[in-house]
Amino acid sequence: MKKIVVFSLIVLFLSCADSETKISGPSATAQIVIESFYEKDEETLKANSTPQAYSNYMNTINMLMLR
Repeated sequence: MKKIVVFSLIVLFLSCADSETKISGPSATAQIVIESFYEKDEETLKANSTPQAYSNYMNTINMLMLR
């Protein structure tokens, strides 16, 4: 029984560990969206935001480019 509990805890900690290649959580997604907005990376912005948010971001980018 102790081995099962220890093994379960190890698996739990490994599954919760942050990976460098994996996007994890809302704050990581928000960081990617903000960085792609500033860099004007439309593909990444579209992949990590909702269609309505993407439209708003693109409208903002277009307004800032006109000035």
